[in-house]
Amino acid sequence: MASSTTGLISMSNPQYGGALFILPREVRDEIYRLVVKRDYIIYVTLGDDEVSIRPTKDKHYFAILEVSKTLSDEASDILYSESLFKFSIDFSAHGIFCVPTPLTKRMKNVEFRFGGLSTWHSDLFSPNTFLTYQNHINTICHAVIADFTGAEIVRNNLRIRLSVCGPGMISTLSVHIFQGIKALIGFRTIVLEVFPLCPVSILVWHMGFRPKVWGLSTQELIQTRRGLQDILEPTLGSAIQYSNGDVFCLTFRPREHILKSTMCDGKSAAA
Repeated sequence: MASSTTGLISMSNPQYGGALFILPREVRDEIYRLVVKRDYIIYVTLGDDEVSIRPTKDKHYFAILEVSKTLSDEASDILYSESLFKFSIDFSAHGIFCVPTPLTKRMKNVEFRFGGLSTWHSDLFSPNTFLTYQNHINTICHAVIADFTGAEIVRNNLRIRLSVCGPGMISTLSVHIFQGIKALIGFRTIVLEVFPLCPVSILVWHMGFRPKVWGLSTQELIQTRRGLQDILEPTLGSAIQYSNGDVFCLTFRPREHILKSTMCDGKSAAA
């Protein structure tokens, strides 16, 4: 009886996390969810002035991580496994802020929002200028996507949102963006949302007028979708297709595809 009381007093000590540890772990997890589970927007690219990482004004969310090491470990499990981390990636920006790898390794639910692609098109720029921008895209993609590639870490969900200007842009970006995306095989589910943007709107933007988006033709949409499938399906598995007007979605299940491929290889070897 004495040893039980001693243990209770020990776990109530502030150095362990205080009286919170008298509660069962399931109850503590519910408390952590109320405090730290939410959507976090991370701006990984920056302009000439500064980089912005949100929720900067909500730092009190993380105060619980500073109470004690034991409390921090438990709350961090909920923070990184159940929150959604939205990476805002602007390819027209001039620099990049890299999220520390120890943090990205723990993130289970992620969203990539690619922006700044629709203002660049190979037909509107000189070869040297476009090559420079391609290298810029490659640098940013590697810095952001590289930490999430591979199958060593099992992750839950990834949503990717980007605008493309038809089949030609798919082939242009395949070397950089889509080569990185096809290596994201650690996620259980990947949803790719594609927002087609007509190149005419890009030309209007560069002429200094207010941009206007015209829809691509049905044939261009089909070619764009097939181009993405040809690049991504060999490693991510067959895509489930869904369309909503001009916007179309491709859903992949990479880990399920890997498991099936492994089982097929095993049967082939046995035969």
